[in-house]
Amino acid sequence: MVVIEELGLESSITDDQVASDVFRGTIFSRSVSFRRRIHSESSLGTAIEERNIHFICENNSGTIVKCYSVHSIGRYIYVAMESSECSLSQAMRFVFSGGIDTIGVLANQIEYLRTHFSNPRVFYEANGKPTPLLIRMVKQILEGLRDLHQSGIVHRDLDIESFYLVKHPNSDGFIVKIGNLGFAKQKDANLAIAPRPKLMAPEQTNRSPYHGQENDVFLVAVVLGYVFTSGNKLFVDPSNKSNLTYTAQAKGLLQSSPEVYYLLKGLGHATYHQRFTSLSALHLEL
Repeated sequence: MVVIEELGLESSITDDQVASDVFRGTIFSRSVSFRRRIHSESSLGTAIEERNIHFICENNSGTIVKCYSVHSIGRYIYVAMESSECSLSQAMRFVFSGGIDTIGVLANQIEYLRTHFSNPRVFYEANGKPTPLLIRMVKQILEGLRDLHQSGIVHRDLDIESFYLVKHPNSDGFIVKIGNLGFAKQKDANLAIAPRPKLMAPEQTNRSPYHGQENDVFLVAVVLGYVFTSGNKLFVDPSNKSNLTYTAQAKGLLQSSPEVYYLLKGLGHATYHQRFTSLSALHLEL
């Protein structure tokens, strides 16, 4: 066990764990989650830029994970974030696997998942309709993207790992918040020279690529496709603008739920200027 006394943190960080691991701890008596990275000049610069992006937008939103501070200690960089129960990805994988998939889940998160997500009907009713909980989570995902965009930020790297379940301040429940802003930029920045994200919208792969908030909207359609299809893909190849084909699982979902079909089709339109905005999507009935 490593004790980082400078942060008032006592955590089970060991040297053989990967640099992307997340740990619980405290800083100045505040419960936080620490994201750890291998120290380098570039990773320190990225962490500081991420913190600055958080500061631009998070004070006006309850749907963006807060970032408190960045610390360089030994051969690691620690980014202190708002404490979360688990990631959206961990919760979804746990449910979709029937409680088997706990890869990357810390010991203190497993009990939380078992308590809140052991019911196989937690997301879908027996008739196949989304539960109120799932609809609320989808709305919160869209609210997070709306708040980010209204702050003038482009996330650029949205996927299922970009969202976290944070304890609700006034109840025993949780709020889904958007995070992982390491690739995020202000929308008037030169996004063409920014680091290349893992997944891109179709218009970003053109010979003359377009970069903007519409890219995020397409990526959130991919995230919601994963959520609604119980862990399957929405598109066979999301970067193929000329042949943006739904997977078999997505086709089944879209045929059975016109409301979900309308939402995902509008968010995931192949032509970026014809997509819904995150704000307009929030006005749809699900």
